[in-house]
Amino acid sequence: DGFQLSVRFFEELASELDMPAVRIGAITFNHSFAVASPLTSERSELQARLAQMRYEPGETKLAGPLHLASDMLFCRTAASGLRDRAVIVIVHGDPSDIEEAMREAHLLKSRGARLLFLQVGSSVRQEVVRQSASSPAERFCFVVPTYKDLPTAQPEVLSRVVQLSQQVRRARCTVDFATSLEAGQVQQVTELDAIPGFELMVPGWREVCPAGCPDGDHGWMWDPSNQVCLASPIAARWDAHCRPIELPEPELESQDFSAQVTVCATNSAVQTESSVPARASREAQTDPVVKVSLTPRRHAQLDLVVCIDNSASISLARHLNTEDGAVAESGTFRRIKDFVEMLACAVHMKDIRLALVRFEAQQEVICELTHDLDMFRASLRSVTASLGTTNLAPPVWQGLGMLGGSSAEAKAILLVTDGDPNDLEEASEAASALQACGAQMLIVRVARDDDGILHSCRRCFGLAELARPSQAIANGEVSAVAETPSPEAQRALFEVADDSPALTALVPVLLRRMLRVS
Repeated sequence: DGFQLSVRFFEELASELDMPAVRIGAITFNHSFAVASPLTSERSELQARLAQMRYEPGETKLAGPLHLASDMLFCRTAASGLRDRAVIVIVHGDPSDIEEAMREAHLLKSRGARLLFLQVGSSVRQEVVRQSASSPAERFCFVVPTYKDLPTAQPEVLSRVVQLSQQVRRARCTVDFATSLEAGQVQQVTELDAIPGFELMVPGWREVCPAGCPDGDHGWMWDPSNQVCLASPIAARWDAHCRPIELPEPELESQDFSAQVTVCATNSAVQTESSVPARASREAQTDPVVKVSLTPRRHAQLDLVVCIDNSASISLARHLNTEDGAVAESGTFRRIKDFVEMLACAVHMKDIRLALVRFEAQQEVICELTHDLDMFRASLRSVTASLGTTNLAPPVWQGLGMLGGSSAEAKAILLVTDGDPNDLEEASEAASALQACGAQMLIVRVARDDDGILHSCRRCFGLAELARPSQAIANGEVSAVAETPSPEAQRALFEVADDSPALTALVPVLLRRMLRVS
């Protein structure tokens, strides 16, 4: 019964080991000894051989099996010297060859093997076992009262003879991004997975543990809403397919680029083109150490004043079908208001404030600068046609006054009209003052024509003079009518046909000119 319990203990011990990484053999002994299972990495083979083991009575001699175990572990066909080697001896009584057994135990330990004794009962003299086992003896000698108690020793036995290989799951180091940026050591790349080296898990990733997963079996989720993300000095132009994340109101204090990072391995491949600060790029003589992949964070703050021309030429219907000759709003004017509403809905109101001014001979503020989209849309719908003429200077001066106290990172005035103003000289003076305060002035000229053909911009010399360079949009297509405006241009004229598709196509064009994304 004790022998079968020993075999069962051996089977349970082997089931806890990672085969084929671990190879296991078995020797039976009394006054003689034999290999019950050679060293094998196949679990099924080991189990089959253990099932064939049978008890044979006899006296206890230990020197022979220890010598055989040494041959099995250190023979030429065994694995390289880098493998750990251990011998576990289950013994019930004193061996009759104590001196020979202790000599073989010493030789086995001198070759680098760990020798562990599992003593059943109290009939074995402790000094024999302690002198034969590896040092310290208290770690490699275990005593259980009976064979039934062998399973209680299993965890301790495994912890003494099995060592676990480890891999780096997380690591931390301090990276001074501010210094790296100044030295040109941070570089934006398109395909980060193609860059050789280790990946930095920058702030913004959050460790998560799905329900039901064991402790330590965690994953990572990108969660930038906690505002711990690193801000990059490289800004990007707004893009229709690129939506910044929704964040709480941003902190405007200077960003600390020092961060704790987590390291994990990545693949290697070819580096792509980059975009780095010009000064750093010129000064850097070596390839940047850190390659980064950027993601949109938020729109740069913008205050935009939209000025709608509601003079007679653009807001009144040309042909009135009413018998009393009542004033009727033109289809052009309705389409312009729809266009402005589309533009307002396309921006993120949390970072962008909109204001609305209507103008003809005089100007009127319909909506002050606000984050409230519903308020702006309601104000827009309240604008009606008027009988006045087109003067551009009043709304520009009005817009300049509204933007003068703004702390936004960007400021702009958008003028929507249908032709040259009657006060070109005054409007030019106002535009120059606007440019001096660092604000953009974008002019949208809706080419109102009965046959739908876009008027040539040469017929609007005044608008062309106010905003250079200019470009035109006809039938939903953008075409340059002068040199293409640079991103830094503070004035621009956009010619657009009087139809909904062309006006809709103009929205992303304007957003790209006005908006920048951190």
